[in-house]
Amino acid sequence: MPPTKLPKIEPSVITTIKLLFSLENYKTPILAVSYKGEKHCRKANEQRKTTRHFNRGRLFSKGFLITPSKGITAVLESMLEDTIDNILALLYNILDMKNRVKEYRLKRGLSQEELSKLCGIPRTTISAIESGKAVPSVDYAIKLSKALGCSVEELFVSEEISFFLEGFREGPFISSRVGHKKVLYSIDSKIATFLPPDGIYQNGQIKWFERRHIPTYIFVGCDTSLHIISYKLIAKNIRFIPFYASSEKALKLLKKGYVHLAGVHLGTLEENLRKIKGYLGEGYTVLKVFSWEEGIMLREGISKTFKELNKREILWLVRERGTGSRKVFEELSAELGSVNYREITGGHRELAFSLKNGFGDAGVGTKFFAYEYGLGFLSVKKEDYCICYRQELEEDEGFSVILTGLMERSYREFLKSLPGYYVNSGLEKFVV
Repeated sequence: MPPTKLPKIEPSVITTIKLLFSLENYKTPILAVSYKGEKHCRKANEQRKTTRHFNRGRLFSKGFLITPSKGITAVLESMLEDTIDNILALLYNILDMKNRVKEYRLKRGLSQEELSKLCGIPRTTISAIESGKAVPSVDYAIKLSKALGCSVEELFVSEEISFFLEGFREGPFISSRVGHKKVLYSIDSKIATFLPPDGIYQNGQIKWFERRHIPTYIFVGCDTSLHIISYKLIAKNIRFIPFYASSEKALKLLKKGYVHLAGVHLGTLEENLRKIKGYLGEGYTVLKVFSWEEGIMLREGISKTFKELNKREILWLVRERGTGSRKVFEELSAELGSVNYREITGGHRELAFSLKNGFGDAGVGTKFFAYEYGLGFLSVKKEDYCICYRQELEEDEGFSVILTGLMERSYREFLKSLPGYYVNSGLEKFVV
């Protein structure tokens, strides 16, 4: 908003609204508003219109070489509901905020040439707007928003920066837009090997290496098989990045708008759906992707019979509350009686690694990681693994590519090859 409060003018007295640009400084807009009113009409001899020029909330009378943008009058009069403040707010969005033209164009699967034909704006101008070398007029901004199927405010919005993981003090990050927020995600060396970071957060300052406009989607959960989809989508100019989180934490992050997708395995499909609906409410879609075998992972030398597992000398390693494996452990401990346990952080892989290296004797995890680390395994139950996301994401073209990847035969066959995974031919879909 401009620093100086502008006079409130009712829509009924506005007769002309024009956007003018200074040729000396094309980034400085001059808003010319012609309106009728008693006070001004008396001064203007009842027949003339009074025109005031505003620049950043200040009145200008001369000294600027100006040229009008054609076709603005009717469009703005139909768009804006009440005051000139609204008009200026729209202008400052376009001029001062980050534009998402390239992001929306890629989501719609359009080239610059195709978008140029749709909206009637030269391709070179679109390229300059996307790179930030040119600022679009309101006329162009409206044409772009119509062609891309979104509002002007969605194309030109202020960026609310949020940090993702607790304890993220500094280091390289990947960025993604979730709703109207720009979220920064701390990345480790494993991710950085195939995805260069967008910037670095250091000494309280954000330093961008490059402002990427690649559609980026964030998944949180404890399934590692999704990394194979992530690798494939890079070739399609889409970033799909899985991060670790427990089932309950994944739902929490999805609800707060920090991520796009959450992975949940808290029992059967019905148990997952009840948990998701109870926590998130309506407006979400749930996909059952696969089922997997969960049970007791045993360090080498520990008896593989259930009867021996309640001995006090056996140390259980358990994951944090809110995970599917913690839920299974609590069910088991109710049968086993008092057991000796220690809580650890991390996912199934970290638990298996800890058992392999002798930090504990037993723990609840998946058959896949027990086999990967050469551990003993006692099967306890089969759990359904679900992914949930907001329903409106299905209108996003980039996101539809991710859904296609989940259904691809190569990915489904890959899952079938993993120990302890059970896969149907397709996805089961439910709307919460």
